[in-house]
Amino acid sequence: FQKNVTTWSELSSIFGVVVQQTGPINVYVRSDARGTTATFAKWLETADENNNTNSADYEWTLGHEEALSFPSGINSVDGNPSVSSGVISDEHGIGYVSLAFMEGATPVDLFNPGNDEWVTPSILNAVRAIPPNLTTPGQSIMNSEIEGAYPISRLLFYMVNKYNLLTNTVTFLTWCLLQGQLFVPTVGYVPINGTSAQSYSLDVISNLIQYVS
Repeated sequence: FQKNVTTWSELSSIFGVVVQQTGPINVYVRSDARGTTATFAKWLETADENNNTNSADYEWTLGHEEALSFPSGINSVDGNPSVSSGVISDEHGIGYVSLAFMEGATPVDLFNPGNDEWVTPSILNAVRAIPPNLTTPGQSIMNSEIEGAYPISRLLFYMVNKYNLLTNTVTFLTWCLLQGQLFVPTVGYVPINGTSAQSYSLDVISNLIQYVS
């Protein structure tokens, strides 16, 4: 994504991975500032922290969060669907999308330095990244040390004004965290039922009841 490596053969020889494709690497990225880009960039920045033979030569230098400056020659498109369709239609293409937009594309296993494993992107492996005890909503779950955990994982949030809270809001949030979890995988997102993220969120909601007007 920084064009340190520009061909598939180069990628294979430098990093010692098996790559069937040859020729140039055509990179597809998001042109719009969104959480997908911010999360992907945040993970790429963790390469600076990894103790391996390649990390010192490939430190992330293109910016932080959503404020990124990709080099020329990168295919910058609008939204996850455009990235996905671009990669699917380009035999030399590679890009990043949210899990919900992977259909039709070839997923790539990523190395998780936290558990020293190559991990396939899937709902199950994303759930595995959630720690047994969640202590804060902003807790990072990237590069989890848990076996089988996918390295690029994040938590999503609902935000409410507790000083202007309606009963219907609490009811809706509770439904989302309980019955609503049944529908989450059908749209390609990761359910949190049975995890510390669910129990933490339910505790937060129980504490909000006192503010209901």
